Amino acid sequence: MDWQLLGRELTRQCGWPAAEVRATPVAGGDINRAFRVEIGNQTCFVKTNRAQLLSMFEAEHAGLDAILPDRLSR
Repeated sequence: MDWQLLGRELTRQCGWPAAEVRATPVAGGDINRAFRVEIGNQTCFVKTNRAQLLSMFEAEHAGLDAILPDRLSR
């Protein structure tokens, strides 16, 4: 995973200032790899998997938007 590239994209989409990116694996999932990603003083949760499973992430995003409409999910 290119964490610096991901960090640049997250800072662009979220309006965060550019900063050093740190990623720490998070245990618990069986389907995806999960990470705590810190960009400066911002922290987010990132899940990764193969591109062929994009529809799974899109469905999860739609579900999160439905139950948490005022929260930011990308």
